[in-house]
Amino acid sequence: MTASKKCRIALAIFLLAVAALMIWQFRTAQTAQTRLAVAALREATLLSELRTLRSTNVHLDKNRDGKRESLAASMPPAAPQASGDTPAQQKTRIRLLRAWLALRNAALYRELGLSPEQKSQFEDLIVNHFLRLQDIAATAQVEQIPNSDPAIAKLRTEENQQFKQDEIDLLGAPMAQQVQQYDRTAPARMLANAVAGNTYYTEEPLTAQQADQVTQILANNSANYKKGGAVNPTDLDLTATFVQAKDVLSPGQLAAFQNLFQGTQAGTKLGQLLTSLTQGATPAAQAQGSTAGK
Repeated sequence: MTASKKCRIALAIFLLAVAALMIWQFRTAQTAQTRLAVAALREATLLSELRTLRSTNVHLDKNRDGKRESLAASMPPAAPQASGDTPAQQKTRIRLLRAWLALRNAALYRELGLSPEQKSQFEDLIVNHFLRLQDIAATAQVEQIPNSDPAIAKLRTEENQQFKQDEIDLLGAPMAQQVQQYDRTAPARMLANAVAGNTYYTEEPLTAQQADQVTQILANNSANYKKGGAVNPTDLDLTATFVQAKDVLSPGQLAAFQNLFQGTQAGTKLGQLLTSLTQGATPAAQAQGSTAGK
């Protein structure tokens, strides 16, 4: 066997080893992303279920301006149940929504120290708010009025303002502000929950305090959050995020955290490597060819 052939065999073995390592890293990252996607899918499913709910005993105020009076007058006195749902089915849907709220707001309830009665009242407030928004959407659909219509936009704005006031009346202004802040950081908390899930069976599971710290770090590095909006996972300064996370996470926890964001990058690199192998060229040779062609 010639030295050249031995070198080619050694190179092929090396590339296969690198590919196997990257596949393992990619699958680890994909597992974390899959868990996050499942959580998001569950949330989207529950919200979709909520959209089918119709309130049969909510009437728009007859003392609104002329356009709103026209819309209210056009509404049927009792909207039919969506998809033929029975009262029992509607109750089941609401129970599912309340179960989702209990999971989503667990950290909030812990932070606010709400009693079981206060939790129930707060969740009732949210459910009724969503139902009223769906009434507005259903009315617009029946009357074939686009969602962008000023009258429909005004109805939604008034409902949102009323909901905020109801929150203040129920919880008080300080707690209501904490709720708004919690809602702004909710996307970051989902990411922190994914890290907690990935470290749950390790020797260093993420604590509740660490999850809160990671949530705040993500929020502080979101451009949209800095502007007063909610955390946007797509506008994060990841370099600053990982540097700051080192102060609150162990090396193993930090690795799980980084895997959430590096899965796509690892997948891209793996695809390039596999493509180069199937085409019979090494990544270095590919790069040289690309440079030569410029």
